[in-house]
Amino acid sequence: DKTGTLTEGKIHLESFENLDNESDPQILLSGLLCSEGFSQPGHQKLNNPVDLALWADEKSVSLKKTLTSFKLLESRDFDFETKKAAVLVEKDGIHQLIVKGAAENILPFCSKWQKEGRVEVFDEAGQKVIKTTIQNFETNGIRVLALAQKEEVGNQHPASAINIKDETGLTLKGFLLFSDPLKKNVRESLHLFKNLGIVIKILSGDSP
Repeated sequence: DKTGTLTEGKIHLESFENLDNESDPQILLSGLLCSEGFSQPGHQKLNNPVDLALWADEKSVSLKKTLTSFKLLESRDFDFETKKAAVLVEKDGIHQLIVKGAAENILPFCSKWQKEGRVEVFDEAGQKVIKTTIQNFETNGIRVLALAQKEEVGNQHPASAINIKDETGLTLKGFLLFSDPLKKNVRESLHLFKNLGIVIKILSGDSP
């Protein structure tokens, strides 16, 4: 397992980008809403390292006031079976379902994507573009979490427990990008193992 062995074992938020590869505060805001820090007040006690990295980022501080304008209706924390978390919030009479998680577990539930300010059908060509984008991030050692959303007005969406049936027909919005930096002495360590005839094999759950 590379985490904490070859790497520092501490996750950092590198960027929050929309599908135009632009830094977008709305993506960070959605990530914060769909986190334990919002659904469970008192984020200093968080155990989820991804959510800790989100709240630790200095740019999150400027969004705290905006977060207070959202009312939490229901939430489901991240679990290792579905590899995603979900939250149902309300603002100005609009219910928003936000889903955050591993891209391979989010994309199958997206029927649309938002690119260049337009919401369009998430067709095969669009999926190919997104999968290439994700692959490029991962090639550079970046951990990618996808963010998708669905909005309903008023009572059209039940303010009840979120279930899998709600998490269909989502609109893909963007990505939260994280890193776990390599330890400074990792190159020397790998050379030492090689000279000793020890073969290194890396097990990672970051990407399928």
